[in-house]
Amino acid sequence: MPVPLGDLSDLPATTRMLLAADGSTTALLEALLRAPLTAVVDRQETHTANSVPAPLREMLRTARGGGYVHRHSRLLTPTEQVVSINLVLLPRQEADALIPPGQRPLGRHLTGNRLAAGREALGRFTAHWPPRSGLEPCVGKDYLIHLRSGARIYVRELFNPCLVAPR
Repeated sequence: MPVPLGDLSDLPATTRMLLAADGSTTALLEALLRAPLTAVVDRQETHTANSVPAPLREMLRTARGGGYVHRHSRLLTPTEQVVSINLVLLPRQEADALIPPGQRPLGRHLTGNRLAAGREALGRFTAHWPPRSGLEPCVGKDYLIHLRSGARIYVRELFNPCLVAPR
């Protein structure tokens, strides 16, 4: 279960910058690691709006009858080291335009096609890496991507503690 992070001042500078940034996480990670990143989709499923907790559904502005594509992915280095584990909820009705082709990261796809209008930070937190294992602490963040169409995308990212120091 993620634990909210309050003050970031005790974290390493690169971790603070990554968690506080309101722009492309992929671009920041690529600069930090000095390597291009690719996305691998582990699972992608369509769910009804009722499968999403009501507060998040309200932030996403999706009516009860609407649905979401739940996309579980990882960002990888050229040597296939996992950099982040991600959950993305995007509106089903716009999925064809929003889902990137091949191994292109979502943020790069949205920016390259001028689909995104901005980001809204929701939270920064500590969790476990890998998820559900409880082996190592890691940091993560979640945010909304506002689209030019008026729709919103929810993103939750967990960062590999070997690459993004959690303390």
